[in-house]
Amino acid sequence: MIVHKSDAHESKIQNNISPGRYKIMSETDMSGNQLQEALGVVHQFIAEVTGKAPTQDEIADALKRYFVLNEIKAHIEMIRSGEMPLKKA
Repeated sequence: MIVHKSDAHESKIQNNISPGRYKIMSETDMSGNQLQEALGVVHQFIAEVTGKAPTQDEIADALKRYFVLNEIKAHIEMIRSGEMPLKKA
């Protein structure tokens, strides 16, 4: 079996991202509806393009994947560097 560097890296990252390892936001931070709206967009998009609404477990699993995390990180870095404006809800 050939393991590509990105596969090995994703596996290493996934092993480090385990339930309960990170407490990123307090309940107060999560009380805003921006994140709920964003999750609603994900839910709506998946339902429209696949014809079936995703479960919370499916969305949660997808959001923890290395590729998705890396895309989110790159997007945030572009906002912070001024390359892209922050779209506020």
